Amino acid sequence: GTIQALSAGDPGEVFNIAGGEERTINEALAIIEAGVGKPLNISRHPAARGDQERTRGDSSRAQEKLGFISNTRLEDGLGEQIKWQQNL
Repeated sequence: GTIQALSAGDPGEVFNIAGGEERTINEALAIIEAGVGKPLNISRHPAARGDQERTRGDSSRAQEKLGFISNTRLEDGLGEQIKWQQNL
């Protein structure tokens, strides 16, 4: 998706390269904890006004203009990222 956007998109055009799954930050943190195999040191604070409870990337423009279709689940993508960083 990223390489396609560089070569096929108009200058300055923005494409979301996302899986489209709606997730909470806590769900993402749990995936990361599972990937690193230990609890993260997380400071939790009450939500601030305007904080989002859930988020989802909309890749419809990338699908329409680039033919991008995500085939990577968040768990798999974060797992690969963790492996890569551990091997630096």
